[in-house]
Amino acid sequence: MAGGFFVSVRDALVVARFHLMKAVRTRSAAVLSIALLVVHMGGAWVFTEILKAMENSAATALRVPTTDRPGAMLDVLRDREDFRELIGGLLPDPSLMEWALNLPYLSIGHFWIALGTLPFLAAAAGAEVLSGDIKNRSLRYEVVRTGRLEVVAGRFVGQALLVFLAVLVANAGTWVMAMVAMVEQPAVAQMSTLLSFTPRLCAWSLPFLGLGIAASMLTANPNTARALALGGTVGSFIGWGFLSSREADLLGAFAVPLRQLLPQSQMLALWDAGMGWLAPAGILVVFGVVTTLAAFPLFLRRNL
Repeated sequence: MAGGFFVSVRDALVVARFHLMKAVRTRSAAVLSIALLVVHMGGAWVFTEILKAMENSAATALRVPTTDRPGAMLDVLRDREDFRELIGGLLPDPSLMEWALNLPYLSIGHFWIALGTLPFLAAAAGAEVLSGDIKNRSLRYEVVRTGRLEVVAGRFVGQALLVFLAVLVANAGTWVMAMVAMVEQPAVAQMSTLLSFTPRLCAWSLPFLGLGIAASMLTANPNTARALALGGTVGSFIGWGFLSSREADLLGAFAVPLRQLLPQSQMLALWDAGMGWLAPAGILVVFGVVTTLAAFPLFLRRNL
């Protein structure tokens, strides 16, 4: 029994390695990384422009020269109400304010950009994991050598590693923007903060990656799988928004448990100054496994 389990794990890891090599060869890994890089560098530029406007406003009030590159007046802005309102609007808990104010400015923006965009990129990437190989019937050669569960598990692990690499690339883009578009930014603290957020963001992506992989089991058309995955992602955000609103009172006692069934229920808990993010991250990993396996019974009976 134990021997069979270890054989399955070994086969899944072999499939994951094969998936990584294929993604590099077909450039799908590069596409995912570049897409996330562009999104984060564009978002970082927007955050620097917001900071620049605030610094120029503060400089005018203090009658000191304005600058083309923001960052030099962050110590002054930390005591201004408008800047504290901006940072407070990004935090789920006011008690985190002082912690967040001591973080590199773009790290906060980077985290929120990823919370908003990573689910959609992960779902779209997951939708291509199996559907294309089902369409050209190449997947049956993998299944013959191992099993369907091992193939799905290996593809899930391989694609999760690709998302991890894409987040690292996005980290580098945000770091470059902090060094180039801003002044007096601590290079080491900026990168270390971005890296500390990386496991949180990777965990956050897993439920939506699993949703994409589940969609890829249902159809041999990658475009259809992508539409299903993105539609499910949008629907989850809409559902979370509804269940978090006053209208959810119509559902009475069912509103809270229904909200807990969505990965967004763990999203804000990833904001934490210590190690409290580990519990919600673990729950998100479970969400990822469950969503991936949701379509597995149908995939198990599918004629490949």
